[in-house]
Amino acid sequence: MDANSQVDVVEVTGIIAKDFNHLSTNFEVARFDSIAQLKEELTNKIAEWMDGRFDLLLSTLYRIDIAEKNIQNLFSGHSREYIPSALADLIIQRQLLKINLRRKYKEGKL
Repeated sequence: MDANSQVDVVEVTGIIAKDFNHLSTNFEVARFDSIAQLKEELTNKIAEWMDGRFDLLLSTLYRIDIAEKNIQNLFSGHSREYIPSALADLIIQRQLLKINLRRKYKEGKL
């Protein structure tokens, strides 16, 4: 893994932990070696939150700015087992996009 990829993992983990800190006190900013490891942990947490804190999970997804259409499509067309993994993908993709846009803005490329 190159240095930029590791920075992305650390940065996106921190952002996600901050976004979800009100849902669970046990979502810690752990040192993940890859986005895949982050996704696995986030998928497990989303499954827990769907069972116990669904309303807060949804409000957090909207605050993160996950497209409402994507959320509706997931909940209307997929089995319950698939949803946490798909939501984790959407969250990670959205946060990586934000990180890249911030970098481009700082570099004057926007």
